[in-house]
Amino acid sequence: MGCWNGTCGLTQLPIKDNEAVDFLIILNQGFFTDASGFCYLTGYASPMSFLMSGSYNDYGSVEDIEDNLPSKLFLKLFREKLSEGLIQITSDDYYDKEVFGDNEIDYMNFQIQDIINAIERDRVSMKQEVYSDAGLEIISSNMGLLMFHKDILSSMINTPQDKIDSFNEKLTLFFNKNKEKIASISKNKESLPFIEKYSPFLGRDIDELRIFKDINYIHADSFKTYIKYIENETDSGIHFLKMRALIILFINLRKSWSAQSGKGSQSDNGEVYMELANKVIEHVTKDMSSEIGNEFYCFDEFTYDGNRFNENEEFVLWEINSFKNIVTIRKVNKDYIIPISLFKNHFEN
Repeated sequence: MGCWNGTCGLTQLPIKDNEAVDFLIILNQGFFTDASGFCYLTGYASPMSFLMSGSYNDYGSVEDIEDNLPSKLFLKLFREKLSEGLIQITSDDYYDKEVFGDNEIDYMNFQIQDIINAIERDRVSMKQEVYSDAGLEIISSNMGLLMFHKDILSSMINTPQDKIDSFNEKLTLFFNKNKEKIASISKNKESLPFIEKYSPFLGRDIDELRIFKDINYIHADSFKTYIKYIENETDSGIHFLKMRALIILFINLRKSWSAQSGKGSQSDNGEVYMELANKVIEHVTKDMSSEIGNEFYCFDEFTYDGNRFNENEEFVLWEINSFKNIVTIRKVNKDYIIPISLFKNHFEN
């Protein structure tokens, strides 16, 4: 098999060689109770990482991975679970030879690039507790890559810098006030009940940290491990906020964490995507037209074209231009023009 295009987990557009990507590590749930669909993002898999960044290597994986907090945290998580015997890596003579040469194979020496490559080759699995019809079980589930076009995703989950700064301050205060509680959580061996038992106090201590209540869409045991290491990281807030924005985006788009098709293919039929995009806009704006003149409020603050739209701020849907993919919203006789996608992702009535 030669080179192939990756597939964006947000748009299903092809990802081409050397294109900038953001990506997640996802863990297969291992069982499915309803083959026709599921209620939550986690019906198929759960994210095990914050968003990491790199470039597509034209062969299914990611290279030039940024050495930042998300990649460092995942490396720590990986090595911890590997040392505990929870992560298994199947051997591969060809790839192991590339990494270790004639030296003894020790997967604890895998660097982040080696790990990502092994995950893409479907070599990595992890034991986890799951609830099925038979009750609580321990199963072994495969890890996978979920990639996104960086430029597209960044525009959809953009977070104002002052909100990031404010969250970082509150996050630092939170960790300082709850050292003992956090230590007890990270030592707790129960993984699945973690969210139900601990997220209430994580969100109640400082109201702005209600973001923790959204972490039930992230693999619980992974998050429990991360909070052990994240305490002294003063810039960690941005990564929580980006994941929260991504979760909200996926909920609004009715998406789930899942592997993408197209592996082995270099197809790139842009005309089909254009036709689909136009039909989607036509369909969405047809449904929206009956809402013209109604009040909407911003449920998730954002910045666009130099204008700040604050949480709970109210606007009137004034005009829709499906050809240009924009809407006009009005507040006190002042008009703002924003893309339809931003309106759909940040406003409701």
